[in-house]
Amino acid sequence: RSCSTNADFRWLIFTDLPAPDGTPVNVHILPLTPAELEARVSAMLETSFVLSRGYKLVDLKPAYGELFCDYLTDCDFWGYTDLDVIYGDLARFFPTDILQSHDVLSPSDRLLVGHLTLLRNTLDMCRLYRSCPGYKQILCRETHEGFDEKGFHQLVINLAQQQQLRVYLRDMKAEDIILRLT
Repeated sequence: RSCSTNADFRWLIFTDLPAPDGTPVNVHILPLTPAELEARVSAMLETSFVLSRGYKLVDLKPAYGELFCDYLTDCDFWGYTDLDVIYGDLARFFPTDILQSHDVLSPSDRLLVGHLTLLRNTLDMCRLYRSCPGYKQILCRETHEGFDEKGFHQLVINLAQQQQLRVYLRDMKAEDIILRLT
């Protein structure tokens, strides 16, 4: 539901599950089996990739721009998120002037977060993860490495400090939820 209220955003969900009834028009459920994903990643990395477990997908997040480039041709930005996030008005957090003046955006004042990071849709940004030392080994390891919030984050911060990337990090969490414990 929160994706549907962000009409300026197109959400792509790759899965081997059927689309639920009532999927919003800006949410696209796209068929992709684990074997098809493995073949896609193997071709991209030019080495064998085996999806050891679902959580390994987190390490692939910084590569999604290249991995799914054929779905992003008409997009100004691409990004990654988690499925268990409820979004507010993202256009309020990422207004046009902020989008025009930044290459990487994330709703934290200290790091690129796995639950929402946006990157400008250029070839260099889609392949930026390749500048991380040992990226191929990290992505192909069986274990979850936290590549999105560790190695990739550090690369982006280093490039921003060298003024080679325009990065927007801002704490955007809402504190307006009231929990009632009984």
